[in-house]
Amino acid sequence: MLHVIHDHITLGPNNENEALRWIKDAMRAGNFTESVHLRRDRYSDPERATLPDIRMAIRKATRIEPYTNEPPRHGGTAWRVLGPNLDETKVLAVGVEAYTREGTEIPGIRIKFVELATVIDIGKAYEKR
Repeated sequence: MLHVIHDHITLGPNNENEALRWIKDAMRAGNFTESVHLRRDRYSDPERATLPDIRMAIRKATRIEPYTNEPPRHGGTAWRVLGPNLDETKVLAVGVEAYTREGTEIPGIRIKFVELATVIDIGKAYEKR
């Protein structure tokens, strides 16, 4: 979906509900990448969240909010997704950019994609509801 933000066209969702659906769909389809600094952080510190933790936080997200501290790198929209880690003992805040990119199977078709940018353990025990 095309949106105009700050006088330029973005290829990403423009509200929380659409963004969460987009991000979950892209993750389920395997249409995601990890940013360089996320990979570096995860591999340099074994206590950091694992990819299964990140997937769980997105799958069971309890909240999503726009992230406006930095501009998106791929022309999409940036979000912070909050949800539990794999064993549901922590709440993670996952920085995500949702955007489209050219599909490889069918030229000219754009697919929903996400880049996982940052993960922060917000230090609160996850309470089952």
